[in-house]
Amino acid sequence: MTSKNVIAQSLKQPKSISIIGGGISGLSAAYYASKAFPATKVHLFEASDRLGGWINSERINLGNYGTALIESGPRTLRPNGVSGALVLDLIDKLGLESSLLSASKSSPAAKNRFIYHPDRLNQLPSSLASIPSALLKYKTLRAIPAAILNDIKTPAHKREENEDESVDAFFRRRFGDKIADNIASAVIHGIYATDSRDLSLRTAFPLLYKLEQRAGSVVKGLLKGVGKDKKEEALELAILDGISPSLRATMQTASIFSFKNGISEIVQTLESALHKNNNVEIYKSSPVKAITQQPNKDFVIDTQNGLSLESSHLISSIPAKQLSLQKLKLSIPVLKSPDVAVVTLVYPQTELPITGFGYLIPRSTPRQKNPHGVLGVVLDSDAMPKQDPKPITKLTVMLGGPYGLKSFDDDHLKNMAIETAVNQLSDNLHTPIASKVSVARSCIPTYPPGYQSTLQELHDSLSTDYDSRFAVIGSSFTGISVGDCVRSGWETIESYKAFGKATGLERWKR
Repeated sequence: MTSKNVIAQSLKQPKSISIIGGGISGLSAAYYASKAFPATKVHLFEASDRLGGWINSERINLGNYGTALIESGPRTLRPNGVSGALVLDLIDKLGLESSLLSASKSSPAAKNRFIYHPDRLNQLPSSLASIPSALLKYKTLRAIPAAILNDIKTPAHKREENEDESVDAFFRRRFGDKIADNIASAVIHGIYATDSRDLSLRTAFPLLYKLEQRAGSVVKGLLKGVGKDKKEEALELAILDGISPSLRATMQTASIFSFKNGISEIVQTLESALHKNNNVEIYKSSPVKAITQQPNKDFVIDTQNGLSLESSHLISSIPAKQLSLQKLKLSIPVLKSPDVAVVTLVYPQTELPITGFGYLIPRSTPRQKNPHGVLGVVLDSDAMPKQDPKPITKLTVMLGGPYGLKSFDDDHLKNMAIETAVNQLSDNLHTPIASKVSVARSCIPTYPPGYQSTLQELHDSLSTDYDSRFAVIGSSFTGISVGDCVRSGWETIESYKAFGKATGLERWKR
């Protein structure tokens, strides 16, 4: 390296970095920062006594039935796209490959997905060839041919730069009312735990927006393969080229994956890796009380338990709602974030009417058939059967979201979940041998239509008011999946490496 390069690199290297929030976004940012800048002190602040945020895996004892792995948050990951490639790269670097479990693209967990409407389970077609038999069997799905034709015939709505619409409006316009009500709303319940009428198309599903704009319709765009950007494809390939050939080969046939002891394995391994780095300090049970900026533009972080630390760069991975409580020179958006109850029920191995990943419930399902406001049910023992040492039947019922929660009492929520499982799946599910109830308060942000413009304005403000030394990352800003969160941390540190500064929102800049 020449002396010029050494000087340039030293100018880009932050003196110190403070990261607020020890969920997967903050953990990823801390990990990448510790590797990129070994001489830079990295401080990670977490309000609770544990790291990982919504990721929380627990193994419970079932006596004669062995044990069961319970996931209170995300339960499976996908290897797709740049975000998926970054997670695989992280797995490779952390030495987690031997702990991986995956479901192949031909497995029931990958192919068999259902919706419950209006009073029965309907299996969604997994390919073009499976559409005819699905239409014959399920009345709810008979709107699909007309929907495809409508999409092909409907002209693209050419949009202004920042024009947006809700996911519901997009599906209603391109595919018709029945698809919007009976299928799209269910999918949004499963991913965002929100109402599709409240969710931004461009922020939540940029691929659908691109397909219409580039090909005139979603179907035409999929057939032409115009959804992916060349830069994204090149970046994904570059990341995958750096991981072990055995991991890459395994993931080529995988639809979803997890670990023997759940998603928390990646959190625990990241935490262990950070503890081994002398330049990283982790402060748990240290909620941030105040963020102030000094005249020299450095930041001071004061915590409620008396810590006070100064850093040249600041990264916030906490939800926008929490960040908005700080006295900052920023207009932080306050997003709707629904409460969701996650109830896992464990039974002796029990025959069910379906095998597959699970089913979702659209808002059009009559309320008397879904009285407890259930969003969907995951058949965990089909999705990841090897996580449990003995054959059992394990399923997770998700309640709340746009319906709100009727109760926060564990026993009440458990009984609502059991009643749902009995009425919608099988009479044999009355008496579980174990259960686990978790209530996630304000867990998944809902991006409103027009949110891209809000993020552009926030990027501009972080650039102007804080000289791009204050970055925001995580699910409130850059996507809700584990992969999205890992990518947000990675992108911010990559920007530090290249320019010495970042807002975390570079992808949204005008």
